[in-house]
Parts: sequence; C-alpha cells; structure tokens
Amino acid sequence: MTLIKNIRKSKKQPNFFIVGAARSGTTSLWNYLQQHPEIFMSGRHISEKEPSFFCNLTPPWAVKYCDFDAYINLFVEAEDQKALGEASVNYLISPESSNRIADQYSEARIIIILRQPVERAFSLYKYMCNLGVEWIAPFEKALRVEHERYNDNKFKHNNPFYYYGYLYFHSGLYAEQIERYFNVFSRKQIHIILFEDLKINPVETTQRVYDFLGVKKEFVPKITVLNQSKSPFSVFAQYFFKQISKKNFPDFLATKRIIRKTAQIAFDANLAFGRLRPFILKDTTRRKLLMDYRDNIRETGRLIGQNLDGWTTDC
Repeated sequence: MTLIKNIRKSKKQPNFFIVGAARSGTTSLWNYLQQHPEIFMSGRHISEKEPSFFCNLTPPWAVKYCDFDAYINLFVEAEDQKALGEASVNYLISPESSNRIADQYSEARIIIILRQPVERAFSLYKYMCNLGVEWIAPFEKALRVEHERYNDNKFKHNNPFYYYGYLYFHSGLYAEQIERYFNVFSRKQIHIILFEDLKINPVETTQRVYDFLGVKKEFVPKITVLNQSKSPFSVFAQYFFKQISKKNFPDFLATKRIIRKTAQIAFDANLAFGRLRPFILKDTTRRKLLMDYRDNIRETGRLIGQNLDGWTTDC
C-alpha cells in the first residue's frame, strides 16, 4: 500500500506510536496515556487500539483501517491535545513497519516496551490459547512447531489469527527489531520502557513517558492492570469451540444460532475452568529458552544502554 504523502493539513494526525512488544504492558500504558488531558489515543475501547496500518500483514481486527482515510479518521475526535498516538504491538516485530512509519511521520516519537523474553513468550502462548486460535499443546510442542510456521509462507498468509502471534520465540529477539527503529529515527525520538518498571512503578514510569511526549508529567493516572493472561482448561477444545462459534452456517439451518451460542458458552466455560489447571512454565523449558536468548539479551542491553543481566538469571 502506497502511503499518502500530501495529507491535508486540516487532518489530525498521530505524532507518536507505541510499537510493542506484545504482552509487555502496552494495553496498560495505552490506558494510562489516554487518561491524560493533553494526550489523545486512537480507539475509545481496547479492541480499537491497534489499527496496525503500517504493517504489510493486516490483522483480522484491523482490516477496516487499511484505507488511509479510515486510519486517519481514528484521530478525528482529537481536540487540542498536544500528543496524538496509537498502540499497535505488531509494529515492532513487523520488519517493514519502522520504515513505513518514518516515511510518513519522520518527526514522530516512538515508545517501545520490552519484557523478559522467556516470560513474554509464555504469556503470548497463553494469550493465543485463551483466544482459541492456538491448537497445539503444550508450550514446548508449540515452540518446536514454530520453526515450521516461521518458514511456511502459506501459514504466514493463511492461519486462524495473525502470523506474528504464533512466533512465540522469534518475537522476543528484540535486538534486530529495536535496531530497525534506531536506523530511521534519532535516539532522542525513541523512549524504551521495561515491563518490570511499568509493573512495579507504574505511575513514575508513566510520568516519564508523559515527559517524553512533552505533556505535563505531574498528572497521576488511575492504575488498573488490563489484559491479564488467562489459560483454558483444554487448548484444543478452546480452538474447536472458537471455530464453531465463527463458522458460517447455511441460512436455511434453523439451529445455527443455537449452535453458535452453545459453542460460545462452552468456550467461556473452558476458559473459566482453566483456573483449575493453570499453565506452568517448566524449569527445563525456562533454562533452555534463557540459553537461546542470552546473546540477544546482551545485544539488546548494549543497544538500549541498560544492564539486562537480570533477564538472564535462571529463576
């Protein structure tokens, strides 16, 4: 899609982007930022916060924003706020997004949130199982299959959800992803947050973001944890019920509404019963992933100028 260079000046446009990583607190930060009177965030509801316009692969929830005018209209209700932004976590993992954003908004400010990659990978897996779009269990098997999915062009364009959501390990290789932004934006335009800081000191961490965006940093947001991880009792059952609930039954099938409603009830019940058998990350899996991530963690720390040795501790 060719980006429109000559935007009418009357159109309100974003001047900052939360670009990821997924499952690192982006939804919570989105919530804290939209509370500030000098900040406008796209989407009044969580489901609308990720337009993903600058991704070549369009997530199913963002198809309606593929058109540039539709995307820009997300900001039409902005008034006199200084900072206008959006939060699409796939901008970090998608190789093309950094250049596409820079081509359109070279002066934009970029916010990146990073989480210990092993914990983030496991959280992403649980999230995908929760949604009913992952059918492989346990986590270890999904990691083994990831290599096949990663190199499968057919799967990339034809899967139950969104390709990058299935890259549990690969999406945690932050160094290359961050470097893409460093290559097209100046360092002063990029603000990097650690998930751990946002979790432990949410107000202070958010106020530093306010300062970065040039709005009053003294504002105190109401702290609410959003989008917490859950896990279903049965991974495959969750996937099965999801497929049934969205299946296009023939119009002449009088029971189609009953089937869909029953599938949705079963879907919700399977998720509720998941509390009886929560997913647990095995110590052996954690140690292996730590070894696989170790060099990338060190390179990431070097790039962002922070000591990330705490991420490599086998805990």
